[in-house]
Amino acid sequence: MPASLLTLIAGFAAGLAASLLAPVLPGDQWTPVLAGCALLIGLAGRRRTPGLVLAAALGGSAFGLHAAHDALDSRLPAALDGRDMRLTGVVTDLPQADRLRTRLQVDVEQLTVAG
Repeated sequence: MPASLLTLIAGFAAGLAASLLAPVLPGDQWTPVLAGCALLIGLAGRRRTPGLVLAAALGGSAFGLHAAHDALDSRLPAALDGRDMRLTGVVTDLPQADRLRTRLQVDVEQLTVAG
C-alpha cells in the first residue's frame, strides 16, 4: 500500500528539522547529493512506504540545507559589521509593517562605506 500524504509530510518535516537543527551546517555541495538520493530512493521504492518516507526526509533535508545557505548568503559581510555606511537607492514597493518591524524593498544605487 502506498504511503499516505500525511506520512510523507511527516517524513519531509523530519528531514527539514534535522537539517535546520544540526549543530554544524554541511557544505552547500550536499544539497544536490541529498536531492539526488531522494529522487533515486523515491523512484526505487515508489510502492513501499519506508522508501517513500526516507525519500521525503532526504528531500526535506535538501530543502532545509538550501534555505539555510540562502539565508547565510544574504547577510551582511562580517567585515562591514559595525561600520557606518551611506546607502542611496529607490524604494520599489510599499513598506510592510508588523508589530515588530517595518520592511521595504529598495533597489540599491550606491553604497558608500565610511573610513
